[in-house]
Amino acid sequence: MTVVRPTPVTPATSPHYLPDAPVLRGRLLGDSALPAFRRGRGLPDDRPPVFGDDVWPLGWAHTRRNVEPSTLLVDFRGIEAPVRRLTAKEYLYARLNERVMGIKCTLPVQIVRQELNFLLAFFAFLDNQQGAMALGEVDQEVLDAYRLWCQAGTSGRGAPIGAAAVASYISVTIRLALCGEFLSQDRLQIMPWRGRSAYVVAGVVERTENATPRIPEAVLGALLRWALFYVEVAATDILAASNELAQLEARLRTPPGPSAQLSAWIETRRAAGRGIPALAVKGDGASERRLSANTNLVRRMAGLPGRSLDSDCCQRMLRDAVNELGLELGGLDTAVSPDPSTGRPWRSPFTPKDLRVERRMVQAACYIVCAYLSGMRDSELQELRRGCHVVQRSADGVIGHHKLRGQVFKGRGAQGEEASWVVIDPVVRAVEVLEAMHSHDHLLTSPSHDVYPSPAVRSGDLTGGARLGPSVVRLINEFRDHLNATQGEGGEAAVPDHEGRPWHFTTGQFRRTLAWHIAHQPFGIVAGMLQYQHVSVATFEGYVGQSPSGFQREVEAERRLAALDDLVDDYRDHLAGLPSTGGGAAKRNAVFAHVHDSLDDSGPVVDDARLRAMLKHAARTLYPGVLNDCFFERDGALCLRSFGEGANEPLLPLCQPNRCGNSVITDGHVTSWKHAIGEVRVHLRQKDLSQNQRHALKAKLSEMEAAIAPLDQP
Repeated sequence: MTVVRPTPVTPATSPHYLPDAPVLRGRLLGDSALPAFRRGRGLPDDRPPVFGDDVWPLGWAHTRRNVEPSTLLVDFRGIEAPVRRLTAKEYLYARLNERVMGIKCTLPVQIVRQELNFLLAFFAFLDNQQGAMALGEVDQEVLDAYRLWCQAGTSGRGAPIGAAAVASYISVTIRLALCGEFLSQDRLQIMPWRGRSAYVVAGVVERTENATPRIPEAVLGALLRWALFYVEVAATDILAASNELAQLEARLRTPPGPSAQLSAWIETRRAAGRGIPALAVKGDGASERRLSANTNLVRRMAGLPGRSLDSDCCQRMLRDAVNELGLELGGLDTAVSPDPSTGRPWRSPFTPKDLRVERRMVQAACYIVCAYLSGMRDSELQELRRGCHVVQRSADGVIGHHKLRGQVFKGRGAQGEEASWVVIDPVVRAVEVLEAMHSHDHLLTSPSHDVYPSPAVRSGDLTGGARLGPSVVRLINEFRDHLNATQGEGGEAAVPDHEGRPWHFTTGQFRRTLAWHIAHQPFGIVAGMLQYQHVSVATFEGYVGQSPSGFQREVEAERRLAALDDLVDDYRDHLAGLPSTGGGAAKRNAVFAHVHDSLDDSGPVVDDARLRAMLKHAARTLYPGVLNDCFFERDGALCLRSFGEGANEPLLPLCQPNRCGNSVITDGHVTSWKHAIGEVRVHLRQKDLSQNQRHALKAKLSEMEAAIAPLDQP
């Protein structure tokens, strides 16, 4: 789309909306409209936007803190044609404030600018490809041409785009038609594609699985290891170095003689056997580095104000000290802790420049720990405030749960609702680190607006802080790059690549991956670090267990997908002739026989999509286990007879796999059975067993051996 320079136009007037009609009618307003962003743009500072404005600063409305401020500025000045400009304003005003038949809800302020961009793409097509055609002249043939134009990527993207993106572009035409009654000068006279969904028209294939990619286990394992290290170990050093630097800043004063002050400081370094703090600076070669005295840090450590070392006397004194004492990389006194995995300091001594970088990395690490180990969404994390951590104690005073209090937004409107999350100890530590890093009210703020340095939280200085917003994605990926640059060994990256390139992290991946790990409970790198049962219990005991948009639903979706994968594997094994046993084996085999007959599965390969579709219903009642799989039917479930009143799923810890009619034991379970049988035999070798104990163990051993006898054949 060609960018048009804004030019003065004669505005068209709307019979529907007065010029002073408030754009944010009925919405909760804040105290200001992002003043830092408005500066220099000629926008009004003293009032929210009205319909007659050609720029709508929607930041006056209360929005989530993970919204990028620039997306809240809606500028119509680039639309030259008065009718086009009025149509755009009437359309967006209606989407913001009117209940439109056929559109479920009003437009959230954070996507108004995106909606304008889609509308501008349609206007650009009509202007550049259809000779400035009016909306009233558009027919279905023109709309079909627009779909092809979008699909080819000529809407400014430069390359063909996918079906989902095409649907986003063409859907605005459907909404434009539905809003026709609110458009005064020009409107569509037809219903695009006769009311068919834009996703159907664009050919979008419905996904049965969450489209957000899971973080590969090797990548997540390394990232989480270092994030936990930064939260639990490195943060202590970084906060101590920040305090040291803050104290140096607090000592700055104008001494009676800078040279005497510098001389006294050099004497303390000489007495301590320390060199002069140094920086690595660029040398003559492209990659060469050399050390140079860090005069800025020397000035601070000597307690001198700015430019005190510029005199010839001080410069000569400093050169002599460097020649005598040498240079010391870093320079701050704060000690660097050892990495428990190597026993060596995890980094070189701090310089003020290093400290600024490492403070950003601590914030990234805290975000990763909270995002992955709590199941919270990005919008919920970025709303966390100082004091959000509370301890819920039992009646006897023992700690029961750690909780974070905040707001949940999905499905709860622009203002959200208060909520709480039960969390585990590493998340609590991450929150404590964030509270110690700065004095802002919101814990996650833009690192460039951090209170630096900050020796302690100053009471009464609780400012909101700049929004971190979508820049958190860049921060997380910077953390990956920083780890690879500083912690990799032997040419190996600290966070390994995936399929030959660094994994690109996004915020939603952490929640998706946690749901997958809890549902699958793999025995791998990440599982070795965490007790997933603990994380699972914590996430379910918070708001997510009851919320219609909560985390439990996502875990259940992942569990169904895992069950379907297991069922497909079992079906292949069944066709290969591998036996199964247990009370539910006949029921499972009947399902497989029906699927086989329906698919006419005579060849060695069956289309995987068709097979998964046939098995999908059966997978809803399949609960894979270590010793057996449960094809759950409530009436026949032995596990529910004593404790399962009202339960709609099996109580797997109470399973009796060799007795229950829902149980299926396959070849994949035999190894676990043999391990359990071996443990019983070890107990039987104990000499101090009573006769009753020995009899019970022998009976149990016979039952277990009989359970897998049909499978344990040569």
